[in-house]
Amino acid sequence: MSLSIKAQAAIAGDPKRDDIYPMPKAQADPEKQMPDVLLIIAMLAGMGSMLAKIKILSWVALIFLSSSVVNAGPAYDYKQLIQTLMFTLFGLGSNYFLPMYQRNKMIQEVHETAAWLAANPQ
Repeated sequence: MSLSIKAQAAIAGDPKRDDIYPMPKAQADPEKQMPDVLLIIAMLAGMGSMLAKIKILSWVALIFLSSSVVNAGPAYDYKQLIQTLMFTLFGLGSNYFLPMYQRNKMIQEVHETAAWLAANPQ
């Protein structure tokens, strides 16, 4: 007894039928995987803390970085992890290990340079 095409299509996904070959599932290409969102947020926060000298961004970057490392899978992008780690560590270092007087001195020099440039237009 032969089944109609509609009936065969209805039972094509039935795991109890061995005579119907299931379609192979598409496998994910490791080269085309989406980047880790937590690492991207950590990298942006690390860059912001390094450039803007905002301490809370350093800690946000460290928290997002650590949560991304905890959730790491077998196909993990270590190049992006190391890049984000460097931005996070440089942000923490520039916020906490650069002495306050040196930071104030650098800010004062920037203001003096800006005032000189405003007074002497070219």
